[in-house]
Amino acid sequence: MNQKDLASALEQLLSERLADTPITDSSGPLGAVRKAIHRLCKYLDGKPGVHAEIARQAQRIARIRSLPPHVQELLRRYYVFLEAEENICFSMGMPPDDFRRLRREASDYILSRRERKPDFEPLLPRRGDRA
Repeated sequence: MNQKDLASALEQLLSERLADTPITDSSGPLGAVRKAIHRLCKYLDGKPGVHAEIARQAQRIARIRSLPPHVQELLRRYYVFLEAEENICFSMGMPPDDFRRLRREASDYILSRRERKPDFEPLLPRRGDRA
């Protein structure tokens, strides 16, 4: 397997894991609506046909590829390699709250719960700030 195939396989796995992740942000009525939409989408998956799921998968992968490399690495480490949050925060030199916010914003963008890509630069440590 060459490096391009490996990257595609990792992106596809990340997309699937993100789609399977339940919505935990229950911020009042908006959170309830998000959970209801998520359950409805999960229920309808596969019923209209395979083509709809393939199109959603392609859209999620395109959104993953549009993220900065640091964010892609963070998401892969957390969702694909199942690395602990504490280890990722320590190695990237970022507080846990920033990590959770970055993960939530990136997931919302990838899963089309947020139309525009958030600005990830203020949340990422600069090269000189790392220990």
